[in-house]
Amino acid sequence: MPQIEIEDLKVTKGKKLICHMPQMSVESGEQVAIFGANGVGKTTLMLVLAGFERDHQGACNISTALRSRSFMHQTPYLFRGTVLHNVMYGLRSHGIDSTKCRRIADEWLDRFAIADIAQARCANLSGGERKRVALARALAMSPQLLLLDEPFAEVDEAGVSLMSEVLSDLQSTTVVFTSATPLSSDVRARVVEMKTPADTTSSPVECL
Repeated sequence: MPQIEIEDLKVTKGKKLICHMPQMSVESGEQVAIFGANGVGKTTLMLVLAGFERDHQGACNISTALRSRSFMHQTPYLFRGTVLHNVMYGLRSHGIDSTKCRRIADEWLDRFAIADIAQARCANLSGGERKRVALARALAMSPQLLLLDEPFAEVDEAGVSLMSEVLSDLQSTTVVFTSATPLSSDVRARVVEMKTPADTTSSPVECL
């Protein structure tokens, strides 16, 4: 059974159709890139998958509980304080003891090559560094479903390569992310092209 199964999903605001995905199926452990130009409804689709947008038509069946989903916005919000504080935040809020929190956080800081800025204030980070901190924070929670909106936007080539390597090493997390630009060769994912709502008269194109 697919982890995500979508059939004729539509989101309308006012009288305007802002998102339409005719069909999409994602298997457990798969990595899928939703590719399309700005304005086709990619972010809205991600909000539906994350459980934040519930006002939609059609079927969107997700076998993953809400508490096991992690969503990263294209402009990730970081809390005040240090990089380490942000990566540990979710773990602490789930009642995990400080020693284990620190061990898990240190592991992800190392994997994203940001251990050297663990004590840096998040307000002083670059856009690419913010993306890596937010992604480390999300993965520290061991989500079953990871939803990323434009994770590689405004990230340099080295950052894209590093983030892609970490994502490709995930063993038990399903990853769905969006992109408005062609993917780097470092990114390994099945690509589903999302069309503008007015053009979605047939199933989206899957690029092999």
